[in-house]
Amino acid sequence: MRSPTKKGVSTSDVESQYDAYLLKERGLSRPTRNLHHHVVHRLLSARFPSGNIDWSRIRFSDFVQFLTSEFARLRNRATQTAWLMILRSFVRYLSHKGHVPPGWDAALPSIATRKHISLPRGLSREQVRALWSASEGRRPRNLRETYRDRVLPLPQDVGQAMATYLDVQGRHPTHVFEPRRPPFTEQRRRSHVGNSMRYLFASAGITDRGLHSLRHTAATAMVNGGASFKDVSDVLGHKSITTTLVYAKLDLKSLMQVALPWPGGAR
Repeated sequence: MRSPTKKGVSTSDVESQYDAYLLKERGLSRPTRNLHHHVVHRLLSARFPSGNIDWSRIRFSDFVQFLTSEFARLRNRATQTAWLMILRSFVRYLSHKGHVPPGWDAALPSIATRKHISLPRGLSREQVRALWSASEGRRPRNLRETYRDRVLPLPQDVGQAMATYLDVQGRHPTHVFEPRRPPFTEQRRRSHVGNSMRYLFASAGITDRGLHSLRHTAATAMVNGGASFKDVSDVLGHKSITTTLVYAKLDLKSLMQVALPWPGGAR
């Protein structure tokens, strides 16, 4: 460990003090603190290669340049997001200690989000028919959520399918969709439903879509059928209707009404 100089402190001292702050003030786990240490060590080593830190020499541009170089090295957006979160946490810590002005953490460049930039990928009509055909039959697997409870109307065909499923089960489970063998834990119930659906997708030959596509398919059908975005939001269980507005891009009838003519005529 390097000893502090008259002009500053050693990088190891700063890293140790920051780790203690993460543990005592924020209660972070060891793996999370290790990741913080990794990022902060790279930052301090790049800015103060001698290992002696003089906070009077630190500039906001130092943090921006560090992020730029790290993002060029790390192309994964999830990793970039983690790096940015950690750097903001460290800058807030430095501001609390009086080493940098307040507000630098919020001024750091953000990562451009691509959320809602693409169209939701639902199932085609052919895929829906294939999935429906794959689910026909009286085997429990053929008859077989989100984590947010909500009350919805029960269509007659869905109710009949559920009644048939329970009849085939030959027993009285405490939940509608429950594994046939213990343990009957909440996590296993969810896995049971997911595994059953993945089996049906494979049986229908659908390999380019996941289970989430069922939600997209239902929402797309509702929007193009004239349902309001509030109705779609309620069915999907979205906390905010802003999340549901991504389906506005699939309201083809409304989009055609507001579309401007192509300059110079149709092409």
